[in-house]
Amino acid sequence: MPKGFWFLFGVTFFVFVALLVFTYNFVSEKIPNFETMMFEPAENFVVKEDKEGKTIFNTNLGLKCQIPSDWQIEKNQSTGNLFLLPPGTTIEKEGQILKKGCLIGINAQKGIKEQLSVLQNTINSLKTASKKSNFSVVLVGEIEALKEENISFGLWEAQISIPYKENIIYFRAISSQAEKNECSQIFERFLDTVTLN
Repeated sequence: MPKGFWFLFGVTFFVFVALLVFTYNFVSEKIPNFETMMFEPAENFVVKEDKEGKTIFNTNLGLKCQIPSDWQIEKNQSTGNLFLLPPGTTIEKEGQILKKGCLIGINAQKGIKEQLSVLQNTINSLKTASKKSNFSVVLVGEIEALKEENISFGLWEAQISIPYKENIIYFRAISSQAEKNECSQIFERFLDTVTLN
């Protein structure tokens, strides 16, 4: 083989290895630390019942909210989700899939600095935006939050994302498109009970 071939082969191999090392270093810096993305464990949501209904507390988050006593509560330990089921709501237990009614979920995650910043910037930009979209700014527990509403595959979904301290707290409502108005009203009444301190 001519010397030119080996020289070209050596240079190409060196460039390939250098690109591989550079790409590995670049990508590994961008991979988030999943420990910092941990979701709040479902067992941290404590429920107390009295004659006025059920009160849900989470002292780690500074969260308190109330639901009527006839609502059911389901905890999903693997995802940290707390599901609230008003009367008439049924879900498929194994898949946590809504069959009928209005399903409300609560979850929180330790926010990554960039996530919190993007969420807060989105909220700030929407406050001055004139264009209507499926995003809006709402107050929950006297704190500005991002609300997103969607309808797809016959399901209506609303999600509230609240940047609070070092966390992002999520409230979510899902219903069939036909039950959207009723579920939306139930969700709004529920959100009115939320306090954060």
